[in-house]
This record gives sequence, structure tokens and C-alpha cells, in this order.
Amino acid sequence: MKAVDHHPMMDIILLGTGTALPLSDRASPAIAVRDAGHLFCFDLGPGTLRQMARAGLPLTSLLGVFLTHFHPDHCADLVPLLFALRNPVFVASRPHLVLAGPPGLVDLLSCLQAAYGGCASRPNDPVSVKEIHPENEEVVHIGPLEITVAGTRHSAHGISYRIRSSDGKALVYSGDTDYSDQIVRLAHDADILILECSFPDQSPVPGHLTPSLAGRIAEQSGARHLVLTHFYPECLKTDIARDCRQAYSGMLTLGSDLLLLRI
Repeated sequence: MKAVDHHPMMDIILLGTGTALPLSDRASPAIAVRDAGHLFCFDLGPGTLRQMARAGLPLTSLLGVFLTHFHPDHCADLVPLLFALRNPVFVASRPHLVLAGPPGLVDLLSCLQAAYGGCASRPNDPVSVKEIHPENEEVVHIGPLEITVAGTRHSAHGISYRIRSSDGKALVYSGDTDYSDQIVRLAHDADILILECSFPDQSPVPGHLTPSLAGRIAEQSGARHLVLTHFYPECLKTDIARDCRQAYSGMLTLGSDLLLLRI
């Protein structure tokens, strides 16, 4: 696993930095956060469970899963996760799991259960489901983390997350979004800001960020370190860093699968 050199407190692993389009070197979107011995996932694109195994992250340590929205490239491994958690090995050894996401999560789980039967139902041991409404300005406490959210400009109920670690460091993960003042406020003074960067500046697509728009959010928010992810092939063919530097002057990393960040 590749590492960006910081004093380790909270670990962030980019499990997947691609999109819905299969690429040999980029899995679908997901990040893992490890803090004070606890493990959390944000998004569960297809193949996330395998990426966790490649990164040495056991399901038995998973304390929370947080979804940004319900497009398949961000949540399709929800069914494999629920199925895996029914295995006696995990039932006997894993902690209580919180499954959280935007409004509509309960309905999504009901539809999956109808489609897959017992394979996608919640196990009998404790699994909590929580719908998070950004308009309520809710603060979620789970393990050592304090989590707040903001709405996104992408899907009907998409949300971005701000994660405050046990030592007060701040990570912000956008999921899919267009430029938004809400994201700028959420990312204020973030130690690490992970933004999607789907399409090139020359061919923007509504509901997504380009390199310069991502740089604009990072600069306006005062984020110390911008990490770009969720690259479509069209974007990868361009000079992403150059275009981002039109707006952002801070530390910049172009994400790759299994990259380890520490704050």
C-alpha cells in the first residue's frame, strides 16, 4: 500500500478511485477510515469488499458504513456485505454495525430484501440503519468519530460527509456533487478534502466536478490537502493537476487505488 507521509493518527485508504466504467487499475468509489482501532467505510461501490481484503481491512472490524447516494457505482456492494455478515464467522466476532445514508436507505434495503430474500436481509445480530437528513444539521457520533453532513448537487438525496477524528482532525468526503456553497462550508479548514473529479474542464457534466471546480472548492474552503478521485476516462486523458492548479494552491494528490493517507 502506498503512503503519503504524515504522523499517523487517522488512516484513510482510497479503496476505489474510479467510476461506473470498469478500469483495470481503478475500482468503483469507496474509502475506508481507520481511527482508534475502529474501521468505517464511506460508499460501497462494486468490488469494495475485495478491495478491503487487498488492503488488509477485515470485515470483523467494520463499525460503520456511510453511503453518499444510491447510484450503483457507490452502493452496489451493499448486497455482498449483508450476505457476508450472515456468515457464522462474522456473526460471532464482529461488533455492532451502523449502516447510514441519505433518506431512502430504509426503502432501498426493503427492495433489496424483496429481490434477494434472506441473502440481503439484515442479520439477526445487531445492525442499526440510520437515515441522515442534512437539513436537520444532525451530528452523528459513532465510535471515536463525529460526523456532520451537507447536501450535494447530484442526486435527489445525496450527502457529503465531514468526519472529525478522535484527535480533532477533519476529513471531508464529497461523494458525487457539482460545485456547491454547502460543500465549501462543510470543508472549511479540512485537513484532508476528498473530492470527486469526474470530467475534464473542457467537457463538464452537470452534477459532477471538473479539476478547476474541485480546486475552487478547496481554495475557498481553506482545505490543507486536496485529494481528487472518481475519474472518468475522459478526465484521465487530461492534465488534471494543471487544471486544478488554476484555482488551488495547497497540497494536491491525485488519488489512486489503495493509496493510504494519514492525518
